[in-house]
Amino acid sequence: SYTNFNAAYTFQFAKSRSVTVSVLVNNLFNYMFESNGYTYSERYYSAGTVGAPVVYNYYYPQAGINVLAGIRLKI
Repeated sequence: SYTNFNAAYTFQFAKSRSVTVSVLVNNLFNYMFESNGYTYSERYYSAGTVGAPVVYNYYYPQAGINVLAGIRLKI
């Protein structure tokens, strides 16, 4: 499974003012996975005969490692 990491630190100033710095790292170990997908099959008709089934499988790969950083100001 995948692992996320979230950290934040708040710097306090006078008169209840503050600055919060945060970072979020999603999929920290770059785990490759897909959340879902679909499949279907069909048969082709050609020259009076029905061919063998053809199966199509598709999936939705998810993002690798990605980072989100933020700053919150309280004035």
